[in-house]
Formats: sequence, structure tokens, C-alpha cells
Amino acid sequence: MHSDMLLYDRRLDVSGLHCPVPVIHCRAQLTLMAPAETLYIVGTDADLEAELARLAERFGHARLKSWRENGRVHLLLQKNVRQQAIGDDWLLRLARRLGLFGRGPRRSARQAGLLA
Repeated sequence: MHSDMLLYDRRLDVSGLHCPVPVIHCRAQLTLMAPAETLYIVGTDADLEAELARLAERFGHARLKSWRENGRVHLLLQKNVRQQAIGDDWLLRLARRLGLFGRGPRRSARQAGLLA
């Protein structure tokens, strides 16, 4: 299946990143999205599918589709329609601090202290 054949609102490429960084990126994007919008995620981490399945289950997002192709994991998530989870504001502050989007310097996960 090709990503150009899918309908989605946002795309997130976390190729080359290893957990927990892709999950942080994904959760930050979902926090910014409106209810019922879809997020297409592609990455290379072998555990990405399982980690994002847990994230979706925990926060009530729907996992619409997932597959592996050419050594990459592809997922399509739909943001939950219930109100934003309590505590997501800390995630936005962390994402900005890491420079994932908006203000703040860009730093690697190792520089940010997420990895030993």
C-alpha cells in the first residue's frame, strides 16, 4: 500500500528514531490535532507498531490500519473524539523544549537526556 493512496490529515516520519522518541513525537502531533483527524506515521523502529498500539489504546485513539513494507512500519491513527486527555499540556511544553516544533532549540534525544 502506498501513502499517496491514503487519506490523512497529517503525516509524521519518525524513521531512524527509536522509542521513546517516536511515541513522544506521535503524542505531540495527536495533541495538536482536532478530534477525528487522521495521522499517518511511518518509521523504522521494530517496536513502533506495538508502542503506538498501546498509546492508541491508552488515550482512546483508533488504529485504522497498520502494515510493514520495505523495512518500514506504517500506521494510520484517528484521534479520539473525546476531550483532550488531562495532562497533555506538559507534553506540548516538552515537545517545544526539545524543539520538535515551534520555539526552542533542536536537540537530539541523547542531548535532551531521554537516552543514556
